[in-house]
Amino acid sequence: RQEDGTLWIFFEGNQTVFGQNQFGGQSYQFVIGNSDIYYSRSTDEGQSWESPQLFTHYTGNDSGSSPAIAGGQPFLQFTSSRWSPNYLGGSGIWYGIPGLSQDDNPPPTGTPPYFFAYTPTNEDAVLRFRAFDETEVVSVQAYYSINGGPQAGPFSLFDDGLHGDEEAGDGLWGGFLPPLQLGETLTTEFRVTDSDNNSVTLNGNRLEGMTYHNVGNISMAVQPNGTLSTGNSAVNSKAGGHWPRENGEDYLFYGDLWVAADINGEKRFMRSHDWKPSPGSELTIEAELSDQDISMYYDDRLPQGVSNQPIGLSIHQESFQWADGNKDDFIIFRYTIKNKGTNGGLEHVIAGLWMNTQASLQNSSFSNQRGSYDTERNLLYSYNTTGNPDGYVGLKLLGNIDPFTVDDDNHFDLETGEDYYNYMNSSLSVLPFPQSGVDLLFICPPPFSLAAGDSITFSFGYVMGHGLEGLKANTDIMDAVYANLGMVTGLQERTDRENILISSFPNPFRNETRISFELPQASLANISIYDFSGKQVRQLANTAFGPGNHIITWDGKDERGKD
Repeated sequence: RQEDGTLWIFFEGNQTVFGQNQFGGQSYQFVIGNSDIYYSRSTDEGQSWESPQLFTHYTGNDSGSSPAIAGGQPFLQFTSSRWSPNYLGGSGIWYGIPGLSQDDNPPPTGTPPYFFAYTPTNEDAVLRFRAFDETEVVSVQAYYSINGGPQAGPFSLFDDGLHGDEEAGDGLWGGFLPPLQLGETLTTEFRVTDSDNNSVTLNGNRLEGMTYHNVGNISMAVQPNGTLSTGNSAVNSKAGGHWPRENGEDYLFYGDLWVAADINGEKRFMRSHDWKPSPGSELTIEAELSDQDISMYYDDRLPQGVSNQPIGLSIHQESFQWADGNKDDFIIFRYTIKNKGTNGGLEHVIAGLWMNTQASLQNSSFSNQRGSYDTERNLLYSYNTTGNPDGYVGLKLLGNIDPFTVDDDNHFDLETGEDYYNYMNSSLSVLPFPQSGVDLLFICPPPFSLAAGDSITFSFGYVMGHGLEGLKANTDIMDAVYANLGMVTGLQERTDRENILISSFPNPFRNETRISFELPQASLANISIYDFSGKQVRQLANTAFGPGNHIITWDGKDERGKD
């Protein structure tokens, strides 16, 4: 309040834009980092107020206003990120006199659309920077270094819609660099100049070279430890199961191979935290079985997850993608699990593929997620109920093998190796109608045994489609492609199923009886007890057995524990 009775109000406001929100609708949204200071005054004791006036014109962050009266005039102190290398940072102290001071030549500013992202090793790296100014940005130049080496530049970026910069004139500048190699990390700075010849150098982002599947209609990063995608939904680097590959959405947060085993009564569990690239192995990209075959080896010699001791496994992960427009909406993953013999023979091992999906990561709310199970195709899938986007994500165990555990629940309560082991052995089955709040997909084949030095192989399919019918159609194509590949699995497929009536000994018995059977090769066996009417009263086993003779003991009780 001035001595003459004039009242002043100061407030901050963020710029808003009108566009699509996270729920698929249209609304006004704040532009984070573009904060300005406004003022309004009243000369009649607050009965009426002048229209708010813009005090600052900087397109970055002006905030923290602190007003006072100095020399009879209102005096305003505030903090600003102007001239700071960080768009959202900086705590420089600025001041002015409302109605007298003019913010008529602020510097430009800007920010990368992401601060860390992956880039395919088989495509040009794209540098992007979003630049702002109250008048006009006339140039953006990049400076970069690889793995901390000498800085290169300047390298000019463009806002013409032709250099990975989306639309011409939209404020996003872009440019291409040669592909990064696996493990190379590029760090950047950007110098932005406006039409008033103000220039400022701003912090950029980091790009890391990563192996991608990207010859088909799905773009997905495949990390050297087998992790699928990057676990980062904040960037649009086409790493997260991006579909369609051009102008699509990211549908996969990340996925990985889960393996659990019983080691002399101790339940151990391995996943992405535990897998490390095997010493001396190479990650290769070829075009043999498909248009893009990616192969890698990793093991559990240095576990860092819930178990601090290894199971003793070596994993050969292979994945296959096709460029043909009739079969480019899926990726096939083949896993060969070898027992290195660290803990001798392994009698009860179970493995499965886990996917953290969301349709889609950019424009979806978790509450709109649904999941279901197609029992005809053994296909677990999720989708967005709003239909925006219309992509359905599917996960399937390939090779005509009935899944042992199928689940789409979060299960964030799993903490120990025993928790994970019991969950994977739970024989859960998803109901064949939509369940709400689904973004996790898990599917695994039956448990198996592995002698020291032995291996077992099985395959999964990750498939996308427009709507449920599109997903089903692409799944059928994937099944046909997989069958034509002639991939050999370590599990007996259900096409060779044979029903055999087995007698027990002794029969009759008082306390228990033994059921013996012989398998010529490793097979899935379902051992069940039936009464005289043909009704099943007890299932004793439904798992994979190795070749040879086997004995199962039955205590004479049914599923409810009754004799």
